[in-house]
Amino acid sequence: MGFRFKTIGLSLIASAALLACGGGDDAVVAPVTPASTVAAGVSTTLAALGTPAAVTATNATSTAFDVVAAIGDTWRVEFDTTNLVTRVTVLQTAYGLLTTANAYTGNFTKVTSGSYTTYTLTGTGNATATGTLVVDGRTKAASGNLTVGTKASTVAGTGYATPALAKLAGTYNFAYSNRNAVNTGAGLFPEMGAGQFTISADGATVAICPGGIINAAATACTPKMPNSPSVPEAGTLALANGVVTVAGAIIGKLHVHVGDRGPVLIIDQYGANAQQIMRTGAFYAAKATTAAGTEFNGNWACNGTNGVPTATAVVTGTTAQITDQGATVATTETLFYNQAYDRNTSTTLSLPGFLSMGQNLANSMIVLTLSSSLVVAESGNGTDLAVCHRTD
Repeated sequence: MGFRFKTIGLSLIASAALLACGGGDDAVVAPVTPASTVAAGVSTTLAALGTPAAVTATNATSTAFDVVAAIGDTWRVEFDTTNLVTRVTVLQTAYGLLTTANAYTGNFTKVTSGSYTTYTLTGTGNATATGTLVVDGRTKAASGNLTVGTKASTVAGTGYATPALAKLAGTYNFAYSNRNAVNTGAGLFPEMGAGQFTISADGATVAICPGGIINAAATACTPKMPNSPSVPEAGTLALANGVVTVAGAIIGKLHVHVGDRGPVLIIDQYGANAQQIMRTGAFYAAKATTAAGTEFNGNWACNGTNGVPTATAVVTGTTAQITDQGATVATTETLFYNQAYDRNTSTTLSLPGFLSMGQNLANSMIVLTLSSSLVVAESGNGTDLAVCHRTD
């Protein structure tokens, strides 16, 4: 399983195409983040974002969530608590799904345990939505595995509408994965990458350092990988109808999760690359701060891009007990906060806010903690990201 932090030649301007977890022990109990701490953090983030409205639902008896499918779609999922009916509207698709309002329907049941409500969606036929969605009542983060029509994917999203770009000013760590939308015979060419970017105070411009760290003035990059630029890729930033563009090039549909440690940006990426091949995937970003070493504490369930559970993790400090899906043997792995390993040069990289997890640093995978609700982690030997949600 090793992790490779690498640069994929990401360009937010030139192209609109912008974790294997391993075993656990029932005896291990992860520390629980105090509810008051999370609530205070969410309150601060909400105020900073201008208290965004809830995602619009069809009627007053429904609650809605906009989720980004890791395969590269955006789906609005509504739960009508009076009639126990699920409605899904496809807001953007790279796969030809129906985009009429409430095109996919079904039924659901829900179970609430502590801060988390698990919705189980059921239905039959190609015009239904099935799967599981877990909602953190503190942050309104929603994640899980869904099948809408004929497409299955892990998803992550929010119960809040997207605020103005100026509300998102600051420097962020990011990780993304994408692939060809269609297999033309040579494969989907999945890839992932990470780095930092800064949104200006007025939300009008963005500067990005793919595979590197950006300076405070957003004028220079410290490259962390081969071929990473020393000067940020920069351009004008715009948001219209939820779609974000850089220098006029479509990046994708933006959603903002109200995290307890700041806003979390989740983008449904889509667009043609230089060869005019449609690339699609998901992009995740959280405020760039040096990790304290407790951000990954807790119990987690991780899901792969195509909506398949991959592992569970119980994390305490710098120790993770991980159980792969279907495994009977637990493994213990070590967390290396604010570090990664460059296999090209056999050196340790300083990456504030990221962490690596493995038997040792040289054989580890990158993890980016987004909030107390969500984490993304490398999978697919450095070509994909798993989305993990908190379960305690």
